[in-house]
Amino acid sequence: MSELTRMGTVAWGKIVAMNPLEIRRSTDSDAQVLLSIDEIAFGASLDRSMRSYPGLVAHTTPYGWCVVDGDQVVGAAAAFEQSITVPGGADVRCPGLTSVGVRPTHRRRGALRMMMAQVLQTARQHEQPLMGLNASETAIYGRFGFGRASSVRFVSIDTHRAAFRHPEHEIGSVRQVSIDEARLIWPRVHEQYRAVTVGAMSCPESIWDMFFEDHASRRRGASELFHIVHLDAGGSPDGFVSYRVAAQWRSNGPAHELRIEMLASADPQVVLGLLRFVMSVDLVASVTAGRPLREPLEDALVEPRDILTTGLRDHNWLRIVDPVAVFGARLYLNSGRFVVGFVDPMFDDLSANYMIEVAGDEVHVEPTQLAADLTAGAAEWAGIFIGETDPRRFAVTGRAHGDAGLAAEFFRWTSAPYCDVHYLSRSPRMISAMSCISSRRPKRRSHGCNNRSSP
Repeated sequence: MSELTRMGTVAWGKIVAMNPLEIRRSTDSDAQVLLSIDEIAFGASLDRSMRSYPGLVAHTTPYGWCVVDGDQVVGAAAAFEQSITVPGGADVRCPGLTSVGVRPTHRRRGALRMMMAQVLQTARQHEQPLMGLNASETAIYGRFGFGRASSVRFVSIDTHRAAFRHPEHEIGSVRQVSIDEARLIWPRVHEQYRAVTVGAMSCPESIWDMFFEDHASRRRGASELFHIVHLDAGGSPDGFVSYRVAAQWRSNGPAHELRIEMLASADPQVVLGLLRFVMSVDLVASVTAGRPLREPLEDALVEPRDILTTGLRDHNWLRIVDPVAVFGARLYLNSGRFVVGFVDPMFDDLSANYMIEVAGDEVHVEPTQLAADLTAGAAEWAGIFIGETDPRRFAVTGRAHGDAGLAAEFFRWTSAPYCDVHYLSRSPRMISAMSCISSRRPKRRSHGCNNRSSP
């Protein structure tokens, strides 16, 4: 039994040993119990006729853990093997936490902290630089060092009103493809898109399986998915869109809603072409989607207000597990030196000052005794590192202390991060994607990074 196996809570270096709960690795025999915990923890009924349960696949990784009370499994957590694109184009390993749930009968007994401590400790043992998650409740994970790393804007476009400034621009070459064809094309094109999009997470194969299974229980009253590929001048796929249609027949005619489930391309012009395509589909009165906070579509329309924002929320969250590897993995726009004051809420040995020295594309990071230029928690540094949050905002609210203006200049990047992959194990869809990079810097390899060729 490991030192983390029997405890009530692990946080800020404190262990309460009087709790009867224990933690152990998930096993194949736990499958049905893990599904039931997902159901009761998230209030979701899973259709057992589905073939794809990504959460069960996540439990086969080293990050699959269960909390037990006697012989009853009362909590579970797991993670997908994933990676994320950081400023400069490096592909950094970043397991995606998923299926984190505790039975309501065992709330406030330390089960969640046990699992989070064990999962993060496992990540450290496997030398993972980062961990990610899609938070069900934003107030939960900050205390474990997770910070907001990207946001999503939900929009509705009135296709009867929206008009393009240059209607003569063509959509390009598009064709409908079968599920089998899409299954081969989509992952490859998505990796091309991800290579130029800061904050984009890789999509696990089990999530693709669920997406293309397109089970009836996940359609929310709409049609099955339609898959459209965009082809470049040479006939090679360079973009795609998957959408479904919710039919609405009114007394004066059709007013269907077209729901974009996924849209991706590394080329913003292709993205605009695919948006033109879905906005031109017959019988459709509105197009709805999750989109980046900023994109060229608004500038392409005569009246940008025809894109109605229906919601705005956080999406992806990050946890810095190895500060040296993480701060050394990205590029910086200016040469110079900055000292990070890093305060970790769970691991005392990670709380330290780290000096970042930048000379062009060469970055060196090491612990230092020098005074910090800005001190903040692990959660805050996650948002600053990826470019989601201006450190001056943290300074105003008392979440960071020091020279926030210097930090803002040192960590700024040319684009905001965006993640289109929704890696909750029960998610019915992904978030439509596009390239948000306006300028690209040379890719580099650093600690915890994967080799990835240019698209």
